[in-house]
Amino acid sequence: MVAVGALTWGGVGVASPAGQPERAAALRLTATADAIIMPGTKIGYIPSQDEFTAYATAVIGATAGAPGAVDYLGVPGEFWPATGLDSLTFDASVAAGQAMLTPMVDGAIESDTPIVVFGHSQSAVIATKEKQRLLAEYPDPDTAPDVTFVMVANPNRPNGGLLARFPGLYIPILGVTFNGATPAPADGPFDSYDVAREFDGWADFPRYPLNLVATANAILGIYYLHGGYYELLTENPDILDDPERTIVQQYGDTTYYLIRTEQLPLLRPLRDLGVPEEFVDALEPYVRRIVDLGYDRNTPYGEPAPVRVLPPLTPAPGPATQHNAGQGITVASATSTPDKRTPVVEAPVEEPPVQTGRSTLKREKPVSARHLVRNSLRAVPGLRRGEPAATPTPDVTPDVTPDAPAGQPEPAEPNESAAPPAAAEADDASE
Repeated sequence: MVAVGALTWGGVGVASPAGQPERAAALRLTATADAIIMPGTKIGYIPSQDEFTAYATAVIGATAGAPGAVDYLGVPGEFWPATGLDSLTFDASVAAGQAMLTPMVDGAIESDTPIVVFGHSQSAVIATKEKQRLLAEYPDPDTAPDVTFVMVANPNRPNGGLLARFPGLYIPILGVTFNGATPAPADGPFDSYDVAREFDGWADFPRYPLNLVATANAILGIYYLHGGYYELLTENPDILDDPERTIVQQYGDTTYYLIRTEQLPLLRPLRDLGVPEEFVDALEPYVRRIVDLGYDRNTPYGEPAPVRVLPPLTPAPGPATQHNAGQGITVASATSTPDKRTPVVEAPVEEPPVQTGRSTLKREKPVSARHLVRNSLRAVPGLRRGEPAATPTPDVTPDVTPDAPAGQPEPAEPNESAAPPAAAEADDASE
């Protein structure tokens, strides 16, 4: 069944609404639906049609339920200039893909056939636009057709998708429109599933991009993670049901999955260069803490979360205390050396060493008593040692301070700095 018990991982402080686990599980018990599957942009590793079909079937089975017939729709999947100088721009490729998808969806609706629309990466944008079209065409949930959407590595993911982080932005030279978030209305009739990998820059981009560490990590996540869904989910689709590996949230009509990433993409180059694993593993918790500060994990995945310049002044408890990164920081704090600036109170048995310009000897108790008597005498103007008013015990203990060199005045004792000049001269004369 759908895992819902991992909402505290990654600093997510939003609980699933009551009853949502049962709802998500019930969705898998509906009538078997045919599937229309669409591949992503033709960059990097491009799986064969059979490989992609196996991958899409595994993901659909782990989310919406095992499909019936599976139709592979070969959308353009182009992105000028990355896919070639003669290829379509991103927007043009998406538009062409939707033009191919819409007749197939309408045909299934006319024949009253339940269908699942599966889109990966760029095709998740196509699926988003098709869902928007159906929501506008069927505003009444009671009359809406049986269409389900499964989107993987979705650039329109409301809280994380790159195209949803900068809504309204347009890059003319690349022909890329940042068209906002995939809708997830509370009473939406089109059940949807959205799967992303943590730190995949297309589907899990930082909300606070001025955190350059987090942004660099997400960019490297496009390289290291975005193309890895095929192998990860084809071989182990049950990872989506593992609360130790995946967070699951229900928001509106959509179930969101975030697959945990064990190793930061930002540190992968160090591993590739052969830097000792022990060093990188020790560094990772602290770097992860900085990366996590670039994200807003307290906002639900289904709530649109465009970029912000700075995080809140008082951030909520973040991933560092709930991630394995936080465990590393907690252990490091617990085993660290205490602050050396912390004052240490010594027992009052004997006084600390006296630091003077000429000696570091300790003053023993008799010497300290002598000084106390001397200070007491000086507190009374005109009173000298030897007078009847004060009869101290004759001083037989040598002074700890050596005589001053000839021709130089004897420096005052540390406790005599406040003595009146007249009293000091009288004392020198008596000695």
